[in-house]
Amino acid sequence: SYAHSRSKVATGLATTEEVDALPPVCWRMVWRNPVNGRGALYLASHAYGVEGMDADAGKALIEQLTEAATA
Repeated sequence: SYAHSRSKVATGLATTEEVDALPPVCWRMVWRNPVNGRGALYLASHAYGVEGMDADAGKALIEQLTEAATA
């Protein structure tokens, strides 16, 4: 969520109005290229969990994928 990504920068950075205007949204993490079918990893700074995983496991997976993608 927007609030999550802003809290990683500084506590209280996002105003209540901003948080209310930008509620959490579920996005898939792999997008397929319609031409060649190859997958592309989509990890935004707003990602804070993985649907179907408990909160700690989802955060850990996001951290691992981000580290691998930015190494």
